[in-house]
Amino acid sequence: MRPEVIALALHVDYWDYIGWKDTLGSAENTARQQGYARAAHARTIYTPQFMIAGQIALGGAHSAEIEGEIAKSRGASDPVRISVERNGDGQIKIATEPLVRLAGPVLIELVRFAPEVTVDITRGENKGRRISYANVVTSWQTLGTWSGRGALTVEAPYLGDEPGVIILQAANHGPIYAAARIN
Repeated sequence: MRPEVIALALHVDYWDYIGWKDTLGSAENTARQQGYARAAHARTIYTPQFMIAGQIALGGAHSAEIEGEIAKSRGASDPVRISVERNGDGQIKIATEPLVRLAGPVLIELVRFAPEVTVDITRGENKGRRISYANVVTSWQTLGTWSGRGALTVEAPYLGDEPGVIILQAANHGPIYAAARIN
């Protein structure tokens, strides 16, 4: 695990027709991937595909290119400062402050994920294999929108032990301005 990278796995459902339904896949994840492709004016989508900062789409076979893009994004200055606090009453408090003027609206998104899920594959090309997946997204909820101007504080319910991330992202699958793990 690299502290500067928040890796999330969104399993898609468009391969289900070839013999095995991905029990982790969803139409919502497929729609998100297609939305990123439309925003980037891309003609194709890949599996696996990496989205870096909500803008750079790379096929999974390009590990050196992926590492390079992660390094570039790590070197860029964040346009937003974000902090997330979790209290003992099942609430989170999100505080944001733009460091530059952002073009709104900015979505405030709460993503929950399972750190590891192991699946027995019963059909298809991986039949008979047991595969473990990391950081599988279990829910993606928009808590609200923000103009991107001026400081903002939001409180939201956060029940259970499943880890989560807050993402500040431009609407319509635009760039991710900031993200923070929920501790």
